[in-house]
Amino acid sequence: MNKHFRRELSIFTALSYMIAPIGALYLLYRYRIQKRHIVGLGEKQSGHGPQVEQGSVMVHGVSLGETMLMKPLVPLLTEKLNKKCLLTTTTETGWAGLNKNFPEHDKRFFPLDFPWAVNRFLDETNPSLVILLELELWPLFLLTCYRRRIPVVVLNARIGLKSFIGYRRFIHLLGPLFRGLHLCLAQNNLWAKRFEQLGVPNTHVCGSMKADLVQRADDATLAREANRLGLSFGERIFLIASTSAPEEEPLIRSWMEWGRQSWRLIICPRHPERGAEIERICSKLQLLAIRTSQSDDELNAPTGHVIIVDEIGCLSKLYELAELTCVGGSFGSGRHGQNMLEAAATGTCTVVGDDTSNHPDSMTLLRANDGIVEVTDETVHLELKALAMNNARRQEVATNGQQAFKHALGASKRGVDMLVQEL
Repeated sequence: MNKHFRRELSIFTALSYMIAPIGALYLLYRYRIQKRHIVGLGEKQSGHGPQVEQGSVMVHGVSLGETMLMKPLVPLLTEKLNKKCLLTTTTETGWAGLNKNFPEHDKRFFPLDFPWAVNRFLDETNPSLVILLELELWPLFLLTCYRRRIPVVVLNARIGLKSFIGYRRFIHLLGPLFRGLHLCLAQNNLWAKRFEQLGVPNTHVCGSMKADLVQRADDATLAREANRLGLSFGERIFLIASTSAPEEEPLIRSWMEWGRQSWRLIICPRHPERGAEIERICSKLQLLAIRTSQSDDELNAPTGHVIIVDEIGCLSKLYELAELTCVGGSFGSGRHGQNMLEAAATGTCTVVGDDTSNHPDSMTLLRANDGIVEVTDETVHLELKALAMNNARRQEVATNGQQAFKHALGASKRGVDMLVQEL
């Protein structure tokens, strides 16, 4: 460990002791005043947790989205490196995801960035390699890994413009964190270049691992779903998918003007229990709606009737059936988007609103390939009407989105292969 890393470790250690009392007061405020329980707090504060096998490959994902990336990744790591994996996370949703998807694996909470917690955690786990998914730079943890000569790799790495500018502003202090990374495997060339400019010595592009999570429905499953919904062969489907209040009504009103006579409308809300609420919205607009949860038989909905799919496990099939799709969470609900790559992968013309900040990697991929249509509250109606009337443009967007997905497939394997070569 060179003198620069030692100096930075001393600085961040001193800073951690200074902010520890403030952190303790904040945690007390959350627990006592806001009544918000912090899952795994004792383990995070102390660094002490369940006994795990030492020398494993540590794979860290801060929350649910990152832990989902472990599903294709962990089996590849185990096979290629011939070592067990220790899976870590920070949030409650991430912990639930690990328990669901990896019930038999060693799991721990990531320690808070205090010297006692970090050192005890590393003493108890002693990982042979640390893999951080996307980007999570905790100074003490990284510098302590460097001191112990534990290689640290950032996989599926991404860095937004705002974060990049912030890191550059304090590069004199944060520079050693980036220079000490063993390897950075970025999702695209733009983000790779940013990591290089921050001083990461070994940066490559492996693509977005999000594509490896998409599961498409087979033809037999699609045929059964089309029959269940009473859809006619060749019927054009406009899908409003994974929405939350108040996203549905403006989109329904738009469809009423340009598509009521020629496009079937299907709505699949993010939460199935909102089916009755959406049925009331349709009634207010003088539309007849049928909820799939209220029918045991095949639906027989005449043209002009709205089909509300208020059941779980149907979304991937609906994406395959739809010709034009609005992916919710991005039209003013404050959810910051839903996984639009899952829709684009099926070959449906995919439309999103202007609130997609939760999915920068998928949006970057689709934007670069002209595989997504982005709208605002002011433009959504005209854009949907134009797409409904322009078969060529609709097909172009759909084809581009699907091709972008196909080109991104295999990023998990590419990343692991690159990792093995660099170790």
